Amino acid sequence: TLKIYEKLTDAFLLREQQMAFITRQLDQCHYPVILCGDFNDTPSSYVYNQISKKLEDTFKNKGKGLGQTYAGQLPFLRIDYIFKTGNINTFRYQTYQVDFSDHFPVSTLLTIE
Repeated sequence: TLKIYEKLTDAFLLREQQMAFITRQLDQCHYPVILCGDFNDTPSSYVYNQISKKLEDTFKNKGKGLGQTYAGQLPFLRIDYIFKTGNINTFRYQTYQVDFSDHFPVSTLLTIE
Protein backbone atom coordinates (compact mmCIF):
# COMPACT_ATOMS: atom_id res chain seq x y z
CA THR A 1 0.00 0.00 0.00
CA LEU A 2 2.94 2.33 0.53
CA LYS A 3 3.87 2.09 -3.16
CA ILE A 4 0.32 3.04 -4.19
CA TYR A 5 0.44 6.03 -1.84
CA GLU A 6 3.81 7.10 -3.28
CA LYS A 7 2.50 6.83 -6.85
CA LEU A 8 -0.60 8.87 -6.01
CA THR A 9 1.50 11.48 -4.20
CA ASP A 10 3.84 11.71 -7.20
CA ALA A 11 0.86 12.11 -9.55
CA PHE A 12 -0.65 14.88 -7.41
CA LEU A 13 2.68 16.70 -7.19
CA LEU A 14 3.20 16.44 -10.95
CA ARG A 15 -0.27 17.86 -11.65
CA GLU A 16 0.41 20.75 -9.25
CA GLN A 17 3.67 21.51 -11.08
CA GLN A 18 1.88 21.37 -14.42
CA MET A 19 -0.85 23.66 -13.10
CA ALA A 20 1.75 26.15 -11.84
CA PHE A 21 3.40 26.17 -15.28
CA ILE A 22 0.06 26.74 -17.01
CA THR A 23 -0.94 29.58 -14.68
CA ARG A 24 2.44 31.29 -15.25
CA GLN A 25 1.88 31.04 -19.01
CA LEU A 26 -1.64 32.45 -18.62
CA ASP A 27 -0.29 35.40 -16.64
CA GLN A 28 2.02 36.27 -19.56
CA CYS A 29 -0.54 35.73 -22.34
CA HIS A 30 -2.49 38.65 -23.80
CA TYR A 31 -4.59 36.61 -26.24
CA PRO A 32 -7.82 34.64 -25.89
CA VAL A 33 -7.07 31.18 -24.47
CA ILE A 34 -8.83 27.82 -24.74
CA LEU A 35 -7.39 25.10 -22.50
CA CYS A 36 -8.87 21.62 -22.68
CA GLY A 37 -8.00 18.08 -21.78
CA ASP A 38 -8.15 15.16 -19.41
CA PHE A 39 -7.13 16.74 -16.11
CA ASN A 40 -7.89 13.67 -13.96
CA ASP A 41 -9.12 16.06 -11.27
CA THR A 42 -12.62 16.77 -9.99
CA PRO A 43 -14.12 20.26 -9.67
CA SER A 44 -13.33 20.16 -5.94
CA SER A 45 -9.59 19.60 -6.49
CA TYR A 46 -6.82 22.08 -5.81
CA VAL A 47 -5.68 22.06 -9.45
CA TYR A 48 -9.17 22.74 -10.80
CA ASN A 49 -9.70 25.58 -8.35
CA GLN A 50 -6.38 27.22 -9.22
CA ILE A 51 -7.09 27.07 -12.97
CA SER A 52 -10.64 28.34 -12.36
CA LYS A 53 -9.17 31.51 -10.87
CA LYS A 54 -7.74 32.32 -14.31
CA LEU A 55 -10.15 30.62 -16.74
CA GLU A 56 -13.87 29.85 -16.95
CA ASP A 57 -15.15 26.28 -17.12
CA THR A 58 -17.43 26.07 -20.19
CA PHE A 59 -19.54 23.39 -18.47
CA LYS A 60 -20.50 25.95 -15.83
CA ASN A 61 -21.52 28.36 -18.61
CA LYS A 62 -23.71 26.02 -20.68
CA GLY A 63 -23.49 22.45 -19.36
CA LYS A 64 -26.45 20.50 -18.01
CA GLY A 65 -26.75 17.82 -15.35
CA LEU A 66 -23.67 16.39 -13.66
CA GLY A 67 -21.48 16.62 -16.75
CA GLN A 68 -20.02 13.14 -16.28
CA THR A 69 -16.95 12.67 -18.47
CA TYR A 70 -15.48 9.52 -16.91
CA ALA A 71 -17.05 6.27 -18.11
CA GLY A 72 -15.17 3.99 -15.72
CA GLN A 73 -16.14 2.31 -12.46
CA LEU A 74 -16.64 5.56 -10.53
CA PRO A 75 -19.87 7.06 -11.84
CA PHE A 76 -20.64 10.75 -12.25
CA LEU A 77 -17.03 12.00 -12.29
CA ARG A 78 -16.26 15.09 -14.34
CA ILE A 79 -12.50 15.11 -14.94
CA ASP A 80 -12.26 16.39 -18.54
CA TYR A 81 -12.60 20.12 -19.11
CA ILE A 82 -12.75 22.90 -21.64
CA PHE A 83 -11.64 26.17 -20.05
CA LYS A 84 -11.62 29.60 -21.69
CA THR A 85 -10.80 33.22 -21.01
CA GLY A 86 -13.58 35.73 -20.37
CA ASN A 87 -13.36 37.31 -23.84
CA ILE A 88 -14.65 34.08 -25.40
CA ASN A 89 -18.39 33.35 -25.37
CA THR A 90 -19.82 29.87 -24.77
CA PHE A 91 -22.91 29.02 -26.82
CA ARG A 92 -23.16 25.28 -26.25
CA TYR A 93 -21.56 22.51 -24.19
CA GLN A 94 -22.20 18.82 -24.74
CA THR A 95 -21.02 15.49 -23.37
CA TYR A 96 -21.43 12.48 -25.66
CA GLN A 97 -22.36 9.21 -23.90
CA VAL A 98 -20.51 6.91 -26.32
CA ASP A 99 -18.23 3.96 -25.58
CA PHE A 100 -15.03 5.00 -27.36
CA SER A 101 -12.86 4.92 -24.24
CA ASP A 102 -13.08 5.31 -20.47
CA HIS A 103 -13.82 9.01 -21.04
CA PHE A 104 -16.84 10.55 -22.73
CA PRO A 105 -16.04 13.14 -25.42
CA VAL A 106 -17.02 16.74 -24.73
CA SER A 107 -17.50 19.64 -27.12
CA THR A 108 -18.37 23.28 -26.90
CA LEU A 109 -19.29 26.00 -29.37
CA LEU A 110 -17.30 29.17 -28.70
CA THR A 111 -16.94 32.59 -30.31
CA ILE A 112 -14.13 35.05 -29.74
CA GLU A 113 -15.08 38.70 -29.31
